[in-house]
Amino acid sequence: MAIKSTLQCVVFLMALITTHLIPPADADAGSPKVALASILPALDAHESQYYVSLVGISLDAKRLTRIRPEMFARRRGGQGGCVIDPGTPLTVLAREAYRVVEDAVWSDLRRNRAERIQRQGYGLCVRKTAEIKRHLQSLSFHFAEETARLVVKPEELFTAVEGRLHGPALCFAMSPGERTVIGALQQVDTRFVYDLKDAKLSFASEPCSQDTAGVD
Repeated sequence: MAIKSTLQCVVFLMALITTHLIPPADADAGSPKVALASILPALDAHESQYYVSLVGISLDAKRLTRIRPEMFARRRGGQGGCVIDPGTPLTVLAREAYRVVEDAVWSDLRRNRAERIQRQGYGLCVRKTAEIKRHLQSLSFHFAEETARLVVKPEELFTAVEGRLHGPALCFAMSPGERTVIGALQQVDTRFVYDLKDAKLSFASEPCSQDTAGVD
């Protein structure tokens, strides 16, 4: 039941995310706060999602050197690659990349004396304490374009999960899979604009409240 409650919260957050298909003139790409990434050409005629070139990941300000661009290589038939999908609640990382990221996250938590515990459906959870919350780090996705970096804040990198035996836990809100899908929780407070004419994806930090102001 605790996991179901967490996912319901994610679904609510998804409603606040704005993903638009609008002309490039409205993308405000000239703003210094807007990052641009290229939308990759389709490999198959039936592709319905837009792929971007993910090349690296950082934990806080430190680039994870064991992460290699080929971990996100795209193949025909919908295999591999990286998409940004508000319909996926939590981010899925390609398995090889996930192992590297989880190891780095746990290594940092362990240095800060976190207690690792088990929660069904999550690969990494620690006992929730005020001290551990203060030490949570951010994570950044680096795209092929040098300045294109999507920063995930600590509160979107971990999710709180209740438990009867060990009390509340903080769980790493990503899972391993066959390809990388940047999900809804890791998109919160970010506006994405798809410019299909010029094959560009622009994104920038923007509070969700700006889209919900005045709504009863």
